[in-house]
Amino acid sequence: MRLPDAYLEIMQALLQDNFSNYLACLEEAPYRGYRINPLKVDEETFFHEVPFPNEKHPFCKNGYYFTKDEKSSDYVAYYAGLFYPQEPSASSAVNELDICENMVVLDLCAAPGSKSTQIAEILKGTGYLVANDVDRKRAGILLENITRHGIQNAIVLNASMQQIQETFQEQFDAVLCDAPCSGEGMFRKEEAAITQWSIAHVQKCVQMQTIALDTAYQALKQGGILVYSTCTFNPMENEEQINRFIARHRDMEIVTQRRIFPMDKGEGHFVCKLKKGKENERKAFTLLKSSTLPTSAKQFLNAHLEQDYPYYYVHQNEVYGGFQPFLDLKHLNVLNQQVYLGEVKKDIFIPSFALALSGNLKKEYQIELSLEEVQHYLHGDTIAQKKEKGFYVVTYHHFPLGFVKSDGAMLKNHYPKHLRIKENKKLL
Repeated sequence: MRLPDAYLEIMQALLQDNFSNYLACLEEAPYRGYRINPLKVDEETFFHEVPFPNEKHPFCKNGYYFTKDEKSSDYVAYYAGLFYPQEPSASSAVNELDICENMVVLDLCAAPGSKSTQIAEILKGTGYLVANDVDRKRAGILLENITRHGIQNAIVLNASMQQIQETFQEQFDAVLCDAPCSGEGMFRKEEAAITQWSIAHVQKCVQMQTIALDTAYQALKQGGILVYSTCTFNPMENEEQINRFIARHRDMEIVTQRRIFPMDKGEGHFVCKLKKGKENERKAFTLLKSSTLPTSAKQFLNAHLEQDYPYYYVHQNEVYGGFQPFLDLKHLNVLNQQVYLGEVKKDIFIPSFALALSGNLKKEYQIELSLEEVQHYLHGDTIAQKKEKGFYVVTYHHFPLGFVKSDGAMLKNHYPKHLRIKENKKLL
């Protein structure tokens, strides 16, 4: 592996006697991992269903190492949201947020969603997770992963740092700022991270991180926890960044600070936990009034929901449900609030993929598929089964995959077109 000379000089000064060990690690295969999703499955059931390696890693309680052979998208369990592939050391940051149920948590730079889904697992459907990404395409991927994970208390935003600053004022119990960085911890996984690296790129990242940290500070309540993390090693983006941040915000103090290198059985992460001032109540959000459901939506949901949502919001024929009140975020680009249930078209309610993956539907409206049928379903094909007319959720080993609509003769496919797999892809 040919690394830039300037980078090697920085790492030699940082690691000193450990520098040779670091270089030796770079010649080894990268660490890969996954988290089991406790919102959908327990560990015993998961390993009964999925032939994955079960060696735990030390960075979070439901995290495991992959071997070099597994490919997540080869498994039906991936499409059912039973696990999330995540580099092992990346899961260390969320642990430092001290999340409890019913908290309100902001993931400021959230895409593609590994840490957002991890936060939601700890919240267990309570409180709010607000997950934001400034890039529209990446925010869409974030929403896909949150949907697949079956998360029902997430608000997904595509907002700039300035918009976040203008909207949120000391309203979060905890904020994760997993900032854009030069990616030095990605060198073993992605060759592009090496070719992209330069001192100029590092300095550009420092500028973006500074803005993100100041935004996180403003959104965090007094007494709240801010966790700053990067997947890079150089002090300019890490310790020096934190020192400048504290100099600007004298009420912030470091609680813990940690570095993870490849020698620690992870690709690499820097995690700094900070606390803001003395404990105080967070400022309240402005709430939306719960909407009256369109007749067709009300009839469908009354018949199909396992547990009724106490709050509903209807926007331009799109229907959302939630176990918490809906927030008034009209000045932001909101991609999702809680659970997108479906859309009313010509007085007919069309249920959503998110509703299917939420797990909040009665068992009598589920159809179990064989592995061969799952293969066809995820490809977008119709399924040759006769059922009474109406919408059903198709499952594999009783885990939901999406909707079909029966016309009495066959099951018409409602799996999202942009998520469909190639015809020749074999699933396990």
